[in-house]
Amino acid sequence: MSPSAVKNQSQDVNLTAAAVERKEVAAEQTPILAQLDASKMTYTYTKNPREVPDEAVANAGTETIATDHMVLANWSATRGWSAPELKPYGPLSLMPTASCLHYATECFEGLKVFRGYDGGLRCTEAGASNFFVLWKRKDGKKELITAPLDDKLILDGVTRRSAVELARERLAGEVEITERKYTIDELVEADAEGRILESFAAGTAYFICPVSQIHHRGKDINIPMGPEGKAGEITTKIKSWIGDIMYGNVSHEWGVVVNEKAQQ
Repeated sequence: MSPSAVKNQSQDVNLTAAAVERKEVAAEQTPILAQLDASKMTYTYTKNPREVPDEAVANAGTETIATDHMVLANWSATRGWSAPELKPYGPLSLMPTASCLHYATECFEGLKVFRGYDGGLRCTEAGASNFFVLWKRKDGKKELITAPLDDKLILDGVTRRSAVELARERLAGEVEITERKYTIDELVEADAEGRILESFAAGTAYFICPVSQIHHRGKDINIPMGPEGKAGEITTKIKSWIGDIMYGNVSHEWGVVVNEKAQQ
């Protein structure tokens, strides 16, 4: 081996060692980001509390009624989360140069509170939506399928999780619950073979919503619906189960009751 080759190998080793050392130093200097900690929340209550709207107004469907308060928490890449603050509901201040106005990177999360049959308040989740399909597999077995969470591309929604867990618990022996990757081609094939039974989307905005049609590349996949164009049997069951828990119609460990505090 030539002296130059030995020299180059020595340089490579030194460069690699230096790179590892720099990486270790950088790791040591990486700040520990603060986690979101509800125990550090500060409270500033409104001095002008509004009356609770009557049932007709609350259920009008416009979804424009907000609570008297909102919770704000700031996050930064160097510090993590600030202490959350509960304060009177009001406008948010936003700089014109905010990236969400230019590159669509914003994320809005809303927390819903439902007043149950007993008058108590119950918290639910926030997020976008998840897609479910109920079909017959080629072996004749009924299967409720939704995409998995392993690749971090699918929303780990609370409504999704609730639907999956309740279906596994209460539909055992009737329907197999599957979380796996599946394709639009599988849906097209199942539609052509008459194997699609129901479909629904789950999310905080519209809860459990039946899906009647999927349009793909100029063709429609028409999904069977229940009587009078309403949700199918399994979709209706899952929606009813979650709704009963949300509104306190049944006692369940997921039904967290919020004690109302009188405003001074």
